[in-house]
Amino acid sequence: VGFSSIISMATISGIDTSLFESAELDGAGKLAKVIYITLPSLATTISINLILQLSNVLNGGFDQIYNLDSTGIYFDIIDTYLYRKAFSEGANYSLATVLGLFKSVIGFVLIIITNAVANKLGDAGIW
Repeated sequence: VGFSSIISMATISGIDTSLFESAELDGAGKLAKVIYITLPSLATTISINLILQLSNVLNGGFDQIYNLDSTGIYFDIIDTYLYRKAFSEGANYSLATVLGLFKSVIGFVLIIITNAVANKLGDAGIW
């Protein structure tokens, strides 16, 4: 069970049970309860988890790709390119530093954009 699954379960257990009871009295089925009660209650949690997980979108799993690269199968992601430029091909530290900073700036911009979209849609963002 992941961390976000525990936040989601805590949010679901915090929903007022009278909402589900009144929906059942009105004839709502399980799907209607999920669509009209559970999902709107989870919207804030979903948007915050999306914003926080978006920072990992540029991480491709350096160790897995690096180990595959040593077997002769050649894959390249930003992290392996940085490693190769910094340590393997003439130790070009300045280029590796600029590329690492570029990756961080792109991740930051994605987080800012996602937070702005979440705020525009009415859900609470990070700030």
